[in-house]
Amino acid sequence: MKYEDNEIYKTIGNWRKFHKFIVKPFSYFFSSLILRRSLLKAIGEVKGKKVIDVSCGDDKLAVKLMREGAKVTCNDLCIESMKPIMKYKMKFTNKNLLDLTGDYDVVVFKNTFHHLKNITQIRNCLKVLKRLGKKVVIMDIDDPRKFWLAKIWNTYYRKVLKDQGNFFIGYDNFKFHVMDGFKKNKISFKRILTIKGFYMLAVIEEND
Repeated sequence: MKYEDNEIYKTIGNWRKFHKFIVKPFSYFFSSLILRRSLLKAIGEVKGKKVIDVSCGDDKLAVKLMREGAKVTCNDLCIESMKPIMKYKMKFTNKNLLDLTGDYDVVVFKNTFHHLKNITQIRNCLKVLKRLGKKVVIMDIDDPRKFWLAKIWNTYYRKVLKDQGNFFIGYDNFKFHVMDGFKKNKISFKRILTIKGFYMLAVIEEND
């Protein structure tokens, strides 16, 4: 089963320009920039390291890591979503998460849990992430139904952008499943407030 949304760029039509030139720049300063800074801090030093962004989309986080000296692999089921960053000298793959293999120093897995269907799929994803790399950084949105502003953004993504991701878990469940999937690892958690609501961050590292 393909665990990521591959249809958004085919369905939003004329709303694509509105989102690209109005919504996205606005949300960048009050959400994306905040989250990127948190991710970069969590990822840490990357010079000379092998990094994979499992569901990269058009996010230039991978470009930033590449410029800092990382050997970056960008992966996404939707090739269309990666086109804005495919001009950069990075490795690009188009694989289902469950088919990914390799041995990376850092694995970045963001904004994908809510595109899954159930807890079993989350557990399967965690198994793959565990075998992919030494350090795993996971970020996803906290359940938007708990925060009124997050509800508005979620409605926009579902109704306007036709985003199919609607399987949300709360922070407590997020921590429980990550800890269950990485029982022998060192894990730190953080909850980050943005204009789109709270996001959840987990940093998993091998014990010394």
